[in-house]
Amino acid sequence: MNKLSQEEANELINALKRKIEEKIFYFPHEKGRLEFNVLSDDEKEFVVNIQRKGIRNDSCTYQGRLINGTVLMRLDINPTAKHIIGPHLHIYSEEYGNEAIPFDVNNKNLYELCFEFFKKFNVVELPEIYCQNGLK
Repeated sequence: MNKLSQEEANELINALKRKIEEKIFYFPHEKGRLEFNVLSDDEKEFVVNIQRKGIRNDSCTYQGRLINGTVLMRLDINPTAKHIIGPHLHIYSEEYGNEAIPFDVNNKNLYELCFEFFKKFNVVELPEIYCQNGLK
């Protein structure tokens, strides 16, 4: 992975991103993963994913990264986290690798939070993502 300058990372995060293919996805129920690629207007490709490890029904990780694996933004929803309490957003930092800041969830469920994350990562055109019954 190449290290990005903070200016480059900010430009990539702020770039408007659109779906690449017409496909239907289902939000992971308990243990599972959803992943799709998006493209910026200047044709840079990104990976967006949602991962649920199944340990806790109220935990989830949302991530936006470059194809080479460089994570630009990650939202962790883990009520039992030991180092950072509560939902928090990791944003790429040239100096620290990433910087974590609190993220207000306003009592949204995990499905609704994915759309909040997409807004933060500037995904303006999404594939269809459906929620399965029983999601918290």
